[in-house]
Amino acid sequence: MTDLALPIPISQVALVVNDLEKSMREYTETMGWGPWNIYEYKPPRIHDIVVRGKPQEFTWIGAETPVGATYVELLQPLEGPSIFREFIDRRGEGLHHIGYWAKTMAEADKIRDMFSARGAPLLMSAWIDRVFFYYIDTSPMIIEVWTGDLDSLVASRVYP
Repeated sequence: MTDLALPIPISQVALVVNDLEKSMREYTETMGWGPWNIYEYKPPRIHDIVVRGKPQEFTWIGAETPVGATYVELLQPLEGPSIFREFIDRRGEGLHHIGYWAKTMAEADKIRDMFSARGAPLLMSAWIDRVFFYYIDTSPMIIEVWTGDLDSLVASRVYP
């Protein structure tokens, strides 16, 4: 198992939004961020979704762009109940999670186990293409960890 260096660096900051197109346009115009790689999280690319220990199906779209050394990600829930829709319904649009890319599955497991030992439950896990990711409920913040073949992720399109 790999050694986990603390503090865990942030690779990504993610926000949930109601309108992905509008949000990308606003961040591009006001902050100069972009271009945005847009991903569709729907079967068969997204699979084996487990939420709070139970299989679940839902879809969402996301977009990400580098801002310095950190990526900003926007996520819009589409069909079905999801952790993203829950968040918007309870709190409105805004900061949903911070993310970290683990170099190996062993490192991702070690992070999950560290937070589990602190009483932070696994909120959701899934695969997209050949990348495994999970969310840990460290309320009030959520932490995402992903690992795998990042080259397997191909954007559906780019904005602008």
